[in-house]
Amino acid sequence: MEKLRALCAPGKMPDTDTRKKNFVELYSEVIRLISFLDMFDEFAEDTTLSKRDFQDYQAVYLELYEEKRGDNRDEPVDITDDLVFEIELVSRLSVNVDYILELIAELRDDDGNLTEENRERIQREIDSSEKLRLKKDLIDKFIEQQDGDTEPGEFYSLVERECRRAVNNLIESERLKRPEALQVFAKGLVDMMVPLSGLTVSAMLPPMRRFGAKKDDDIGKKDRVVDAMNRLIATYGDSMNPSSLLEDL
Repeated sequence: MEKLRALCAPGKMPDTDTRKKNFVELYSEVIRLISFLDMFDEFAEDTTLSKRDFQDYQAVYLELYEEKRGDNRDEPVDITDDLVFEIELVSRLSVNVDYILELIAELRDDDGNLTEENRERIQREIDSSEKLRLKKDLIDKFIEQQDGDTEPGEFYSLVERECRRAVNNLIESERLKRPEALQVFAKGLVDMMVPLSGLTVSAMLPPMRRFGAKKDDDIGKKDRVVDAMNRLIATYGDSMNPSSLLEDL
């Protein structure tokens, strides 16, 4: 832990590519060790790394992972080609959305409001989880619309509304065949991905133009649509009932 703290304070991004690389390697070792020690009861109360510092370091780790994948840039930027991120272990050590919903219900006042301190606590939980980072906007919207009677389960109604809106926008913007597109997306929610190959995926696309300046755009449409659907599945997939989408058919 001393080496990790020497590289950067909790929640602070290392300031050079070399330090970023060293941070990823060190933090990967830390979470592998934590995952191993979790099997032994005698280490349950270990305070070498506080929960807050753990969350802050993990948030930096995930930000570097997203940077390496190129999620936040037009072009991917690798810190180094041989870095290995322990994302499966990160997911195993992170809280899920139900925990966050219960935490929000526990911390809010009678009017549904959260103090700044409690908002920061929830934000640290979100930032330290790969899956919750994808749901940040949804959780923020849920917090903003709360009142004293809001139940945690209402979050899933919000997810369904936002997912339907996003899918409908995709169908309209890409001129997809609506019934086929909804069936492909619903199946993708079950499988947690839409494959690029398959007749059902091709069936939802509009007829390809044989001539004209937009022919090249048509050729790339399938890749673009499948990528967009998989991004929506990553955000909504584990909180959305696939069969509810088919009610629109």
